[in-house]
Amino acid sequence: MFARTVGQVRIDEIRRQQIVDFISLLRSPDRNGKKRSMSTMNRIKSTFRSFFAWAFRSGIVRYDYAGFIYLGKARSRPTIPMTLAEVRQFLSTIRVSGDKNKLRDETLFSIYAFTGLRRSEVVRLQIVDYDPVENKILAARTKGGEPRIHPVPSLLSDILNQWIHERHGNMLNVQDGPLFPGQHINHPITARQAQYLFIKWKLQSGIRKILTIHSFRSFFATSLYEVTKDLLLVSRALGHQDIRTTARYIDMDTMYMDNVIEMVFS
Repeated sequence: MFARTVGQVRIDEIRRQQIVDFISLLRSPDRNGKKRSMSTMNRIKSTFRSFFAWAFRSGIVRYDYAGFIYLGKARSRPTIPMTLAEVRQFLSTIRVSGDKNKLRDETLFSIYAFTGLRRSEVVRLQIVDYDPVENKILAARTKGGEPRIHPVPSLLSDILNQWIHERHGNMLNVQDGPLFPGQHINHPITARQAQYLFIKWKLQSGIRKILTIHSFRSFFATSLYEVTKDLLLVSRALGHQDIRTTARYIDMDTMYMDNVIEMVFS
């Protein structure tokens, strides 16, 4: 398509403006009025950058005319939150099952639902990261690199204490190790294994198929926001550095905003 646009020219005859014009053309709507997504445009741009960088290094062209191309920031789709009923159904399905690992799995996904921790942060938890006296969890290995302390609500501490006692004995004297061991007791389960378990229990519980393991985190954020209406607090609880990221997790209540504006200015 690029060759048809610029005509019959050698590679070393291609100039920057021709690349600019072609990319601008691709941004235009097609005959049906549809435009290419940002992700698609980024893939096209990456192809140009890689090709011309290779041609420049190989001496085929004198200048890397595509080096100026910058990728756009694709807008992430909002995470669909679970409802409270779906969380209860999911956890209840695990609890009443005959699965030998049901207590482990219920504890694992309860932490996801009631702390808002990321998938990778939960599977990396160590036994000593949980303080049963203060009811706190220390997320020492986070995405941003900064440790965070999370409060543990009573409904979570009950099952967490039960799991540690059953799996590790007296939780006050237990030695360090992964909170959720994998096949080897000194190694935690992986994020991929957690994903597999989520799919397994999602299918058995009958909740919406579109939900992902990240929907627990969105449920946590939305539930917290519905009570507090404090986006900054929710952002801090999720460990976000940019409050705009937090907004993608929350099912915003526009009716509440309408009522507040009416109350303030009436």
